[in-house]
Amino acid sequence: MSENEILALREFTLGYDGLPVVHKVSLMLRPGEILGVIGPNGSGKSTLLRGTLGLVDHLGGTVVFRGVPAARLDPELLGSDGGVGFVPQNSVVFSSLSIRDHLRIGGLKLPPGVLPERLRWAGAFLGDLEERIDDPAGNLSGGQQRIVGLVRALVSRPALILMDEPSIGLDGKHRQQLYEMLDKLREEAGISFLVVEQHVASLFEIADRFLVLKEGKVVLEDDAGKYRGRLEEIWRYYT
Repeated sequence: MSENEILALREFTLGYDGLPVVHKVSLMLRPGEILGVIGPNGSGKSTLLRGTLGLVDHLGGTVVFRGVPAARLDPELLGSDGGVGFVPQNSVVFSSLSIRDHLRIGGLKLPPGVLPERLRWAGAFLGDLEERIDDPAGNLSGGQQRIVGLVRALVSRPALILMDEPSIGLDGKHRQQLYEMLDKLREEAGISFLVVEQHVASLFEIADRFLVLKEGKVVLEDDAGKYRGRLEEIWRYYT
């Protein structure tokens, strides 16, 4: 494995009850890179992310994180200092807990002496929500809760963040805010992102590369910049 790869999947095969739904997918992600995973509904995109975390039956292949191969990412990496963050499709927030409490949850695995600085660093990405940091998360809109879910994952300053449909249900303003944040994080903090997304136009504004999954197989992998303004060439893979 190259020293320039933070994550690689090698012929990764996943399924349910022994039946494969993701077939021998291979990919690699460099430090500070954004890799998009797109494709029609039911193509195995979310299954790929979940399987990387060991939440789906592993039927073959390997995950390699920082040179260490395994059948899945080590669960201890989630939320650990410099490890892996996960932002699920429905970012879970606890309505009675404040935004500040959610950020503290994101730092549960950090040494106590590190946590205050990390809370300040991650909190700066809340934008206007930083002024409401003691408000209950239940008072926030769905888009604002998504932002909180991402910032919570940032507290451990992970090397890699997996995101499942981050813009689902967001209006244009919050979608733009979300993707501007990802772009800033990869530029300033060197965080890598593996992003499953349906809103392809927004994703391609910041993604470095992408792959299209169809029926659990990679049918196209290329640089995102080549297809900005030419998305009609992508849609044929959705039929």
